[in-house]
Amino acid sequence: MTSLAVVWTRPETVCDDIARVLAMSDFTAMPGEALAVIRTAAATRRGPGISTAPWQTAGVLATVSPHGGEAPSQRITARTRIALHLPVARLDSKLGVGCCLEALAAVAGPSGRRDRGADARSVVNGVRRALASDVGHWFLVDATLVPGSHRPASALQSCNLLLAGRDPVALDAAVARVLGFDPFSLPLLSLAADAGLGDICPDPSAMVGDVAELQRRPLVAWRPATSGGVARLVRRASRVLGGRFERDVAIDTPWHALWREDQGTPIAHREES
Repeated sequence: MTSLAVVWTRPETVCDDIARVLAMSDFTAMPGEALAVIRTAAATRRGPGISTAPWQTAGVLATVSPHGGEAPSQRITARTRIALHLPVARLDSKLGVGCCLEALAAVAGPSGRRDRGADARSVVNGVRRALASDVGHWFLVDATLVPGSHRPASALQSCNLLLAGRDPVALDAAVARVLGFDPFSLPLLSLAADAGLGDICPDPSAMVGDVAELQRRPLVAWRPATSGGVARLVRRASRVLGGRFERDVAIDTPWHALWREDQGTPIAHREES
């Protein structure tokens, strides 16, 4: 089984590249099969916001529509046989990486990651419940724009990668590398691997595509954000000031242009407090 498929992409080919990386990950959707395409909702202080990139949704729908059958659902129902999650590569101050494990736990019920107080152990328990169902879970991770591990979460940089597969631990470990963290330093990944939910370091034969892109970044050990009151105030001040600076000095890449074309949808890659 392919644990991890990686494709280097660019805005003008991203929809075709999404079809390619899904095929490389052995994703299949049979005609008439009940399919759910689950967009990722990022909880913020102002309420839930959709953080799935518009090209993720467009590329997936273009990929699955030729298979025929009914239109994909946006949520898992009793009829769902395949769930394709569309998370983004994102920093999380409590978990280190907010991606596939977090997205999978969110569909498991009220004790999943949608609870802002959820810790690594509750996420792992949520993933266990999700995987115990008859639904087959797949993931298409957008890592085209990512925050740097040594920069504010609002300072995005182009990474131009798409990742796909069925192993949420292997995918989150790859995302950790993309963000500049040693995946073995993240307690969430260690707990999930120990629980048999996936492999932090899958066999090289199970990884396909532009895997070498994951090895190009120097890695640092992840450390959880300090939970003290002063530290929280500093982080909040940083976000406020960062937002002001963003308005003054707009970050602009071809990916940002795609966001503007999508009816002005704002970029929602943000670190949770």
